[in-house]
Amino acid sequence: MLSCRKLLAASLAGAMLIAAAGCGGAGENPEAPEVALTEENSSLKNGHVFYDPPIQLNIARSVGPDAKFKPGQDVNKNDVTDWMLEEFGVKANYMWTTPTTDNAFYTKIMLSISAGEELPEFFSIPGAQAHELIDSGLMMPIDGLFEKHAGAKWKNAVAEVQDPWLAYTREGQVYAYPNFDYAYEHEDVMWIRDDWLEAAGMEAPKTLEDLRAVMDAFIHLDSSVTGFDKVYGFTAALQSNYTTWLGVNPVFGGFGAIPQIWMKDEAGDIVYGSTMPQIKTALAEFKDWIDKSYFPPEVGLMNEVAAYELFTSGRAGITMGATWCYDWPLQDVEKNVPGAKVGAYPIPNGPTGSFLQSGNGTHYQVVLFSKASKNPQVFFEITDYLYDNYAEPEKGSQFEYGFKDGFDYIVKDDGTVSYIEDDIPGGKASVLFFSAPMIPSQKIAIASYLAEGNEPETPAQIQKSVGWNQIFLDAARIVMSQKEYTVYDLFTGAPTPTMVEKLADLKAFEVSNFSNILYGKTGLDEGFDSWLSYWSSNGGVQITEEVRQWYKDAGGE
Repeated sequence: MLSCRKLLAASLAGAMLIAAAGCGGAGENPEAPEVALTEENSSLKNGHVFYDPPIQLNIARSVGPDAKFKPGQDVNKNDVTDWMLEEFGVKANYMWTTPTTDNAFYTKIMLSISAGEELPEFFSIPGAQAHELIDSGLMMPIDGLFEKHAGAKWKNAVAEVQDPWLAYTREGQVYAYPNFDYAYEHEDVMWIRDDWLEAAGMEAPKTLEDLRAVMDAFIHLDSSVTGFDKVYGFTAALQSNYTTWLGVNPVFGGFGAIPQIWMKDEAGDIVYGSTMPQIKTALAEFKDWIDKSYFPPEVGLMNEVAAYELFTSGRAGITMGATWCYDWPLQDVEKNVPGAKVGAYPIPNGPTGSFLQSGNGTHYQVVLFSKASKNPQVFFEITDYLYDNYAEPEKGSQFEYGFKDGFDYIVKDDGTVSYIEDDIPGGKASVLFFSAPMIPSQKIAIASYLAEGNEPETPAQIQKSVGWNQIFLDAARIVMSQKEYTVYDLFTGAPTPTMVEKLADLKAFEVSNFSNILYGKTGLDEGFDSWLSYWSSNGGVQITEEVRQWYKDAGGE
């Protein structure tokens, strides 16, 4: 079978002819169908647009095992689709659905293009897969629609994100709406065995020097304390990705550079972080950690599972990971090891006097709009309503406790509200909107507020805090205090031509080279110089030029 890329290339010319014939000029003026429809079919209801007679949206989505329906309901007929019809006069017609596995949705879109079939009016797809579709010429620019229909709350939420449209801008026009995630919840804190700290008579480290001292104390604790003859100070996954969710990128960042992302150097030029001289100094530090058994000897071969299993089995005292890492998997050490106790702490400062850490991106999915879409404005009208009323609901409002009583929560006979699955007749259902109305800072800001001992008062605080524990709240407070040190990968576009040809080879050499340095197979100076030479002579210079040009063309600052 042809690959999706080959299917798209093979069918592109024909598909563009079909789109041009079927869109009635919408490609030249993507708002034209909306203007005509709005004037003829819409009125106002409860302060927002209502379509009478109702309009039908032909859309599609992937549906995973986390999508739960009430008995007798499905993706086309449920409380959410009923609400859209009653509140907006919009009938959601899912032309097709796919599983969330094996790139099934992307494959179906590519096959539809190849066959010249009607595309969904809009759909959600991973951002990494969106570029090929945007560059196909079959998608509609949407910045005008956003500006027209997004209100203050929605625009304020988007304004929290650095360069939100950069990756999806072509010749000054935006072609995708990012489905923003909650910010900061994936940023790192330092997780430490508190019982080991107490046994060592030490405090949590605040600097790299302190961290070395704590790790040294941990590996020399008596086996009667640790339960093992051999333990390690720190566990991390360094197999191939140094910015992974259980890695060491904040320690690299303490030296002033982060590997494997594109960032600005001291001169303000965009560079590949792994080529910055600070990385060489950090590698020397980590080699020392291996030599002194602060790291397990196999750390360079460990993935995330191996890294956390060392911690949860009780054989490592420190790791760095996201705010949610205590809930899964780190708290398992408290089940596996009697007396074990885990605490969350700030990232220690490096030789620079502070640190940097790589942010985990602002979104995974984006919404694309077919150029032949008849009603693209509906996405923006409904999403704006949700930002105004659902994202931060008022007390006494329709969405005070959630979407609907008996759907995703239940008001019990005594007046209390429960979100417990077993309390809701027929089970708790999923709220499947086109796009969840996320305020990026909301979740961690609420958790940080509650970490100070405040009680949840607003509907958003009450809803979001269900199931939270104090250790997660502590981690959230730490992340909020560190957010100025988070940096994001500056390159978020489609792979450049030289990347397609040469980046995989460059990254493989990088990982192998750094591993040889860490294990003493290559001297530090010789090894790092070899990496820089290989980067320069095997496409790295061209890639850097392409990344800088992309950033400039996309409007980056």
